[in-house]
Amino acid sequence: MNRYKLDILGISETRWTENRKSKTSDDTVILHSVHKDKHIHGVVLMISKKIKVNTLMEWKPISERLLRARFNSEYYWCYSPANEADEETKDEWYEQLQDF
Repeated sequence: MNRYKLDILGISETRWTENRKSKTSDDTVILHSVHKDKHIHGVVLMISKKIKVNTLMEWKPISERLLRARFNSEYYWCYSPANEADEETKDEWYEQLQDF
């Protein structure tokens, strides 16, 4: 993030198993939304100290493919299943997206 001067970075396929909020040594906030039992999928949103202090209002892990972060902004980000995913996975993702 520092090298490319990014304030917000979304990462997919993290494969962790605990929904949580953590911090790095430089106060970058990491929001985890992952599968609770298996090391598959998973999304993470990394937010620089500058952005977190000014704009992150709330966040909620939805599933291993969807994380809700509310900013004082007009934009949002999400990770959707790949085209190769089965129809059931895609349908479930769209249902979760509609719920919030």
